[in-house]
Amino acid sequence: MATFSRLKSGSWRVQVRRKGKYVNDTFLRRKDAEEWALEIERRIDRGEPPLAVSSRELRRFGDLVRLHRDDLQEVGKRIGRSKNASLTFLEERIGRLQLQELDRDRLIQFGKEHAVEGAGPVTLGMDLGYVKTILSHAAAVHGVPLSTESIDLARIALGRLGLIGKRLERDRRPTQDELDRLIAAFEANIRQQIPLGRIIRQCRDLKIEDLHFRNLRHEGTSRLFEAGFSIEQVTLVTGHRDWKMLRRYTHLKPEGLRKTHPQNGASLAATAARASSG
Repeated sequence: MATFSRLKSGSWRVQVRRKGKYVNDTFLRRKDAEEWALEIERRIDRGEPPLAVSSRELRRFGDLVRLHRDDLQEVGKRIGRSKNASLTFLEERIGRLQLQELDRDRLIQFGKEHAVEGAGPVTLGMDLGYVKTILSHAAAVHGVPLSTESIDLARIALGRLGLIGKRLERDRRPTQDELDRLIAAFEANIRQQIPLGRIIRQCRDLKIEDLHFRNLRHEGTSRLFEAGFSIEQVTLVTGHRDWKMLRRYTHLKPEGLRKTHPQNGASLAATAARASSG
């Protein structure tokens, strides 16, 4: 039995349940959806595997992006701002490509061009990750015969070229003098309401080198550890999900260890000092 529903985008979603089989698809016109559903029912009745997706509707990568959006909208799952921006960008840049054109060479070319335009290793890696998500979704949910091997190979190649990689971890901690100067500058500005942009500019105006707003979060997290808080307590403040994400923020200062554990702070401080110097 086929059921039809109108999506907010104006497209038609058709669902076919017959003899224990279930398939669904999305069409721009209801007539196309009805013809597809009738063909699916006939294939099931003949004992043939149902075609989960109409090849007429899903020929380009952009079609898969729109299908992914519709599916998430149907189940009420919101697409975040970052993912939405990436999907829009991908749809504009490679959405017109036929699915068979989205091979390893074309993805490597896309990566090189995007890097020349200023995309960093993390951004480029995320974009390829979304390409894989779109293809995997179409294959898993709609049975589109697609492989993600070309994406994996392109990622390896771009990684060897240094165009894809992890975000560089920063362990820069501000000195107390730098923090005092920042705080004094903030307090002197009585009109300051939204601090983020001004913090960045004032770091430069005060001639503090290599200090970013993100380093202040790093400093706050490290000070929580130096104050004696446990990992579980710190994660409640910082929002980190696991120790692997949190450990790079624990560049403790030896003097902080003395204050936290006076009975054995000297030995701990000496151990930390030797580790940092080695």
